[in-house]
Amino acid sequence: RHLNHQPALVGTVSIEKSEHLSDLMKNRPYWRKRMKEWIQRIKEEAPKSKLDSGQAGELDSFLSRKEALTADEVQEWVEKIAKANDETLAYLVSRLGETVQIIETMQRGLEFNVLNAKFHQREAEIVAQAGRPGAITIATNMAGRGTDIVLGGNAEKMIEDELAKLPEDTPEDQIKKIKDRIHEECRKGREIVLEAGGLMIIGTERHESRRIDNQLRGRSGRQGDPGVSRFYLSLEDDLMRLFGGERMKKVAERLGMEDGEVIEAKLVTRSIRKAQKKVEDRNFEIRKYVIKYDDVMNKQREVIYKLRN
Repeated sequence: RHLNHQPALVGTVSIEKSEHLSDLMKNRPYWRKRMKEWIQRIKEEAPKSKLDSGQAGELDSFLSRKEALTADEVQEWVEKIAKANDETLAYLVSRLGETVQIIETMQRGLEFNVLNAKFHQREAEIVAQAGRPGAITIATNMAGRGTDIVLGGNAEKMIEDELAKLPEDTPEDQIKKIKDRIHEECRKGREIVLEAGGLMIIGTERHESRRIDNQLRGRSGRQGDPGVSRFYLSLEDDLMRLFGGERMKKVAERLGMEDGEVIEAKLVTRSIRKAQKKVEDRNFEIRKYVIKYDDVMNKQREVIYKLRN
């Protein structure tokens, strides 16, 4: 699927698959191949009158080149003709530009930590680092609950980890220097994070219960710190698909919206709330009947206890 330009997004349920996918996405020959495919398509489909001889010549040189094609070179060409008046050419060039941006992002690389039940022994360490500038932490709903993410980094935890690496006979003045250095790093890091707006929470789906959503939101903006949360959903998510997703799809189609286009409207929020309410009501009914069955067992237990007494 990956080589058919349909990369799959894998959640934290399978870390091994996520890491394998990351390796594939960083594969430079693959992205160079994608660039050449878009360049070939521009050459075939773009109206000839919209490209001068120099621009067309550059396209040919990109395609015929045997050595590696770099994102910077293609980006320079894209910027030259990005303001083309022709709709077809503008679309093709914009798609090539998107590919170039992905390549640049992958080449820079995004370091991240994963916080889930599989790595519970590292939970304290990961949470301690989650508030540092530029830190990315992928977390499940359950992992890290009840822990404050300290902006700039948790100095005490970092000091503890640093001192654990030192021999027992380390001089006190060296230990003091390490503590002072880490406290200063965390102080500067906190200033950077505060200036950037605090901790940002990005949710990739809404839970069946609003309580869980609120717990996720509550990981930022704690103890008076600034923070923001934002959810990115799909009409194909289980919650939307089961409760109202088809209706929303029809509305989007009537409005002429394309697949992948962003929908930001109160109608979406209301649909999600209604869906969550239906699920919560259903779960409440299930719990209610479970209690009724448990009452039967409880009465039998009471009879046995009386006989024993």
